[in-house]
Amino acid sequence: MEDLDRAVVLQPDWAWGPCERGDALRAAGHHEAALADYDRALELDPTYASAYASRAASHTALGHHDEALADLDRAVELRPDYTWALGRRALLHLERGDRDRALADADRALSMRPDDPFVRETHSRAHTHPVSEADRRTGPSPAPSE
Repeated sequence: MEDLDRAVVLQPDWAWGPCERGDALRAAGHHEAALADYDRALELDPTYASAYASRAASHTALGHHDEALADLDRAVELRPDYTWALGRRALLHLERGDRDRALADADRALSMRPDDPFVRETHSRAHTHPVSEADRRTGPSPAPSE
């Protein structure tokens, strides 16, 4: 962590530093601190798709599903071929009970990277995830507002 702290100090206008430090903080379970670093990275570079996707992972861990979905939507908007973000978004759709959107994202990711283990696992989960009675009654969740 010391090296990442130093990188942020040495290159204060480089978005990579706070994003990488955020990843290290997230891996250590410090999601609130990670969010602050991802926010800083996105202030420096609002087109940094990886920072949006990483921030979404911390939001998901904290139960902030709406924020996570918005970040994953933005990451995929910036990089339509970003299969990790598509996979994370598919899993989030499953968690929210929106199997149709989960399947769409999982299928799209698989079409781009059929040999990626994460993509294959996500695809399998989307296609085998049971649909609950509540999901059948309420249907998919509404699309996030623009």
